[in-house]
Amino acid sequence: SRRRAELAVRSALGADRRRLIFGALAEGTLQAVAGGLIGFGLSAATVSTLRNLVPIAFGASIESPMSIGVVIAALASMVVCALASGLFPIVVTLSDDVQAALRDRDAATRSLNGIRRALVVTQIAFACALVSGAASLIITVRDAQRVVLGFRPEGLLLFQLNLPRESYRT
Repeated sequence: SRRRAELAVRSALGADRRRLIFGALAEGTLQAVAGGLIGFGLSAATVSTLRNLVPIAFGASIESPMSIGVVIAALASMVVCALASGLFPIVVTLSDDVQAALRDRDAATRSLNGIRRALVVTQIAFACALVSGAASLIITVRDAQRVVLGFRPEGLLLFQLNLPRESYRT
């Protein structure tokens, strides 16, 4: 409701729709880019940590931290978040009467309670799914470290030898 009141005051002071939309989109884009950069940084740190946790003798390795598909999906979600967080307050504010929004903030706030509740429930559901997936990943890595390999990996030297196929026909 503070954001809505702020937009109503700006509109009452003479800001045109284009300026309000541009300001909201700029703010939403800044927030989405900051969140995306934090997410990419956490992803890189997590991959680095997992690379150090997975035993070499286990035979598993993490070669590429992120595929191009993951990066594209993350960038697409950043764009969607920027548009949603920037345009939603503007659409709600500009569709209502500005004077009514300034006069009766409680009535305007009550009309958005259902949307807010739905957004909170959705956010909690996504957070629960994320925590559950992270817990599963941690348990999987822990269990992978405890796998009995059938030999002692201490002092073991591993290498890969690529022979030319032309010289060794079967």
